[in-house]
Amino acid sequence: MPRIVFAAAGDTLVFDHSELTARSDEIRDRFGLEASAQSLCAGNDAVLAVLRGRIGDGSGWLTITGGSLATSPRSSAIAKRIVEELKLEGCERTLVDLPGDRWRVALPDMEGCIPSTLYHGTSDACLPDIRVQGLQLNKKANWELGPEGSAHGNQPVISLAAEANVAAMHAVETAEKVGGEPVVIEVCRPANLLPDHDVIRLMRPLDAKDPEVVLATIEAGVFATPDPVPPAALIGARTPIARRGWSEWKAVG
Repeated sequence: MPRIVFAAAGDTLVFDHSELTARSDEIRDRFGLEASAQSLCAGNDAVLAVLRGRIGDGSGWLTITGGSLATSPRSSAIAKRIVEELKLEGCERTLVDLPGDRWRVALPDMEGCIPSTLYHGTSDACLPDIRVQGLQLNKKANWELGPEGSAHGNQPVISLAAEANVAAMHAVETAEKVGGEPVVIEVCRPANLLPDHDVIRLMRPLDAKDPEVVLATIEAGVFATPDPVPPAALIGARTPIARRGWSEWKAVG
């Protein structure tokens, strides 16, 4: 279980819900927290660059606001432990990269580790080939890698996310570049997973295999696999709907 500490205000996951603030001593004692400020974070300063967000008044829910590299309600051990210990209903997240896109993950669905199913965003124009060939490594990336290229070097990878809504952002980008409509594919978790490109870049100079980098990519819920994903590992495909969860999206036949 990741170490949880209080940090200076403004770092990440700030308490602004009066019930949580009033219980700060209890929370600090229970988790072995080290200071008295009202911010909650995990790990070292490099991890904080990834685990950014805000805890707010969620009416019985842990509410996190952050970008695509904020804590993931499904894979975050930190979020799950807070929800369990404070007897909350689950975690609600607002994705600021996609304004207004908010959804909830109930406690039973918060795995606190890498989920057994992950998501990949693409275009429905690519879907017929994907259904026949699976997700292949010989496809050109549809996002900007920057002047340094891929954080994985010459190793081609396939990007996956613990949350369908995060994969939906990549689906929108892909559809804009190759045509068609955004679609998100649910896949069985590959056996071989690596930290995400953006997580590796943010966590420098730490090596991609460093435990802190692995922790950060799990907490953020974004991954890469160096292996193809065969057709048999594809579970289903759906069209993203803003402010709705995966179960409410329309299945693509």
